[in-house]
Amino acid sequence: MDEILDWTNERFVKSFAKLYCLALIAKGYTHGYDIMKYINHQYGLKISTGSIYKVLQWLENKEYIKGSWEYKEGKPSRRSYIVTKKGVNAIKAAGERLMILVNSLSN
Repeated sequence: MDEILDWTNERFVKSFAKLYCLALIAKGYTHGYDIMKYINHQYGLKISTGSIYKVLQWLENKEYIKGSWEYKEGKPSRRSYIVTKKGVNAIKAAGERLMILVNSLSN
């Protein structure tokens, strides 16, 4: 049983990376590094910085999120993200579709 759950976790995160990152940003994980740490802690999966930032760039280009640079003296600058109205609508629509899938698994 653990084997199928491990596979499901990995496939879920990879298959739904864009949606999952969008949802995590909505929950307050506003930096790419925070998202990578959360996924690693939650699922034991290591995602490369290149992969996560490619997803974030796609989400920003499609206007699901908006990014801005943060500058702190003595620290490297980093990009912070917020979810746009379009992103909120996408999360809601996807959540409804996923619930249909979840309900079909439990019947």
